[in-house]
Amino acid sequence: MRLSRLYIQNHLMLQDLDLRFNREGRLGLCNYALDFLVGLNGSGKSTIFRALVQIFSNLQANRDTEFNYILEYFLGSQESEMLITVSQLRDSENKLTKRMLVTRDGEKKPLYDDSSSDRNFLPRNIIAYTTGLENDWEKLFDNLLNDWDSEIANEEILSNPIDRAIRELPGHLQKRKNQKDSETPPFYLLRYSRLKAITLCGILSNLAEDEQPDSQPLRAVYKSLGLNYFCGFTLRFEIHPKLTNEETFNRLVDLADIHISQGSEHLLKFDFGIEGHSKAKKIIKSFGNSFILFQNLDKLYEPIITGKPTLKQVNLFFERVTEDKDESIEGITKILLFDWLSDGEQSFLGRMALLVMLDIGESLILLDEPEVHFNDFWKREVVNLLNVVMRDQNNHLLITTHSSILLSDVTEKQVKLFVKDQEGKTQIRTPGIKTFAADPSEIMVSTFDIDIPAGRRSIEILQKALDEGNQDELEKLLKIIGPGMWRFRLRGKLEEDDAS
Repeated sequence: MRLSRLYIQNHLMLQDLDLRFNREGRLGLCNYALDFLVGLNGSGKSTIFRALVQIFSNLQANRDTEFNYILEYFLGSQESEMLITVSQLRDSENKLTKRMLVTRDGEKKPLYDDSSSDRNFLPRNIIAYTTGLENDWEKLFDNLLNDWDSEIANEEILSNPIDRAIRELPGHLQKRKNQKDSETPPFYLLRYSRLKAITLCGILSNLAEDEQPDSQPLRAVYKSLGLNYFCGFTLRFEIHPKLTNEETFNRLVDLADIHISQGSEHLLKFDFGIEGHSKAKKIIKSFGNSFILFQNLDKLYEPIITGKPTLKQVNLFFERVTEDKDESIEGITKILLFDWLSDGEQSFLGRMALLVMLDIGESLILLDEPEVHFNDFWKREVVNLLNVVMRDQNNHLLITTHSSILLSDVTEKQVKLFVKDQEGKTQIRTPGIKTFAADPSEIMVSTFDIDIPAGRRSIEILQKALDEGNQDELEKLLKIIGPGMWRFRLRGKLEEDDAS
């Protein structure tokens, strides 16, 4: 799935906004597409994300969207690619018109006109992850899931008191017409409260990817955190017969090394060592892929009729790097629990594992500032890991960011700069420089509306010293100033004074 164009005519601050994702000058080394949305807070980046989710959810349900738009995107591999064009606009008489066209080999085929759309012409998944407040996203996705699980009752049901009473019983869940029992909603919000499960699924996918540890996608991440390898994990469940859906639990029981039960409490232990690759591969294969495994675990976080979740605890264990030469010190002294990592380390490992977990295709993936709380060294790894994981997948990733380091890994054609005009409407610009491999400080100046990349306090001190021209003060500052433009200016001022 690759976006080509999104035009929004009238939605909040997005007025006559035309986003083009298929311009020349992009890095086209792999199957996936990657674009960054940047700009000051409140410039409309997250609004674009939610607008895309609303459009696709309404197409899924064959509903009108509250705003007018044109959406173009590609589905399929490059050899058999289809261009889907969807438009919802109002004509001169203010009548709403909606149509979808499929273009393949130059032929256009109307897909629907006010009739049910075909899921084969929609992305397989719409996935969102945010490091900010999840409240607005949760409301949006909860509404989508409610719409997915229910349908408007027809007059026949409403006029039959028995059928109507049955549908009003607690626990009765209606299915959308033609919805298969095994079908899951294509819209997915990855919540921060599931970080351990996300990390686990990404690590298992990482292990299953390649038998050689140095070739696994997360190897560099482990090294930066001082970890040798993944030792294993435990899952703690609370199972109530006839109340709990035990399908996922039973499948995991068959794969666990140890199963300890006491009443309704169940602990599953999975040991990893030299057989980590084959064991991870077996677990992943049992569910299909790591994202499906996560979906199954995610459902078990939700409270059941008892008011408690089925999955109560996830623990992850690693062997840490030690410099101790005493070979007698081993076992528990070298084991590190995920919970013992700092908040920043947990976030880094969890979000990088999230990228590895998304081993899916034909999907739109929306990542809202995934680099938040990362140090600069970690930020440098994000796009490279994305490339390793996504290179064989037909996905489009849209990422909002405030990091100039991330933008140095893509061309300026992959960067959409959001700015507000005097009326508060969002406008799209391109960075003023070529961003690929550019100095991050140059990107900062050209993209994030910053005149000078140095800190404001240092600039005030240096500018005051230059204005006053006190040689003693200038020489004192020259001894402590770092390399760059200001050092050049101070040295130039001193040489100018000496010459005069």
